Amino acid sequence: RTGTLEPSKEPFSVHREKILNTAKRLVDNTKQLVSGAASDEDALKAAAIAAEKTISDLSEAVKVGAGALSLEDVETQVMLLNSCKDVAGALSTLIDATKDAWGKPVTDPFMNDLKTSAKDMVQSVSSLLKTVKAA
Repeated sequence: RTGTLEPSKEPFSVHREKILNTAKRLVDNTKQLVSGAASDEDALKAAAIAAEKTISDLSEAVKVGAGALSLEDVETQVMLLNSCKDVAGALSTLIDATKDAWGKPVTDPFMNDLKTSAKDMVQSVSSLLKTVKAA
């Protein structure tokens, strides 16, 4: 059913921990991506693959967690899903910035783009965490 969350049999608190732990893994992936810009191509590729797997896990955890919220709390469900969407968008931008910055000197403008993208990524994850903790 499109547009409908499957209700969860577990309370949101169970899902909160999984979301928080997965978001922490994504922050670690972000660090690996940023450092991957200065490493070899295989390390960068591995970091990007790990981040894509983690964002997939996070999206699923948020979706299931949102389903654990009551139908009266649709606003929080929407906030959770939108926050996760923002994180996914920031990750996509970060991966692109990392590819652009790969192998460039620290003074290259692409490195500034990478720093900005990393900050945006961290900010998006922080926003998601605030939403999760408030739910």
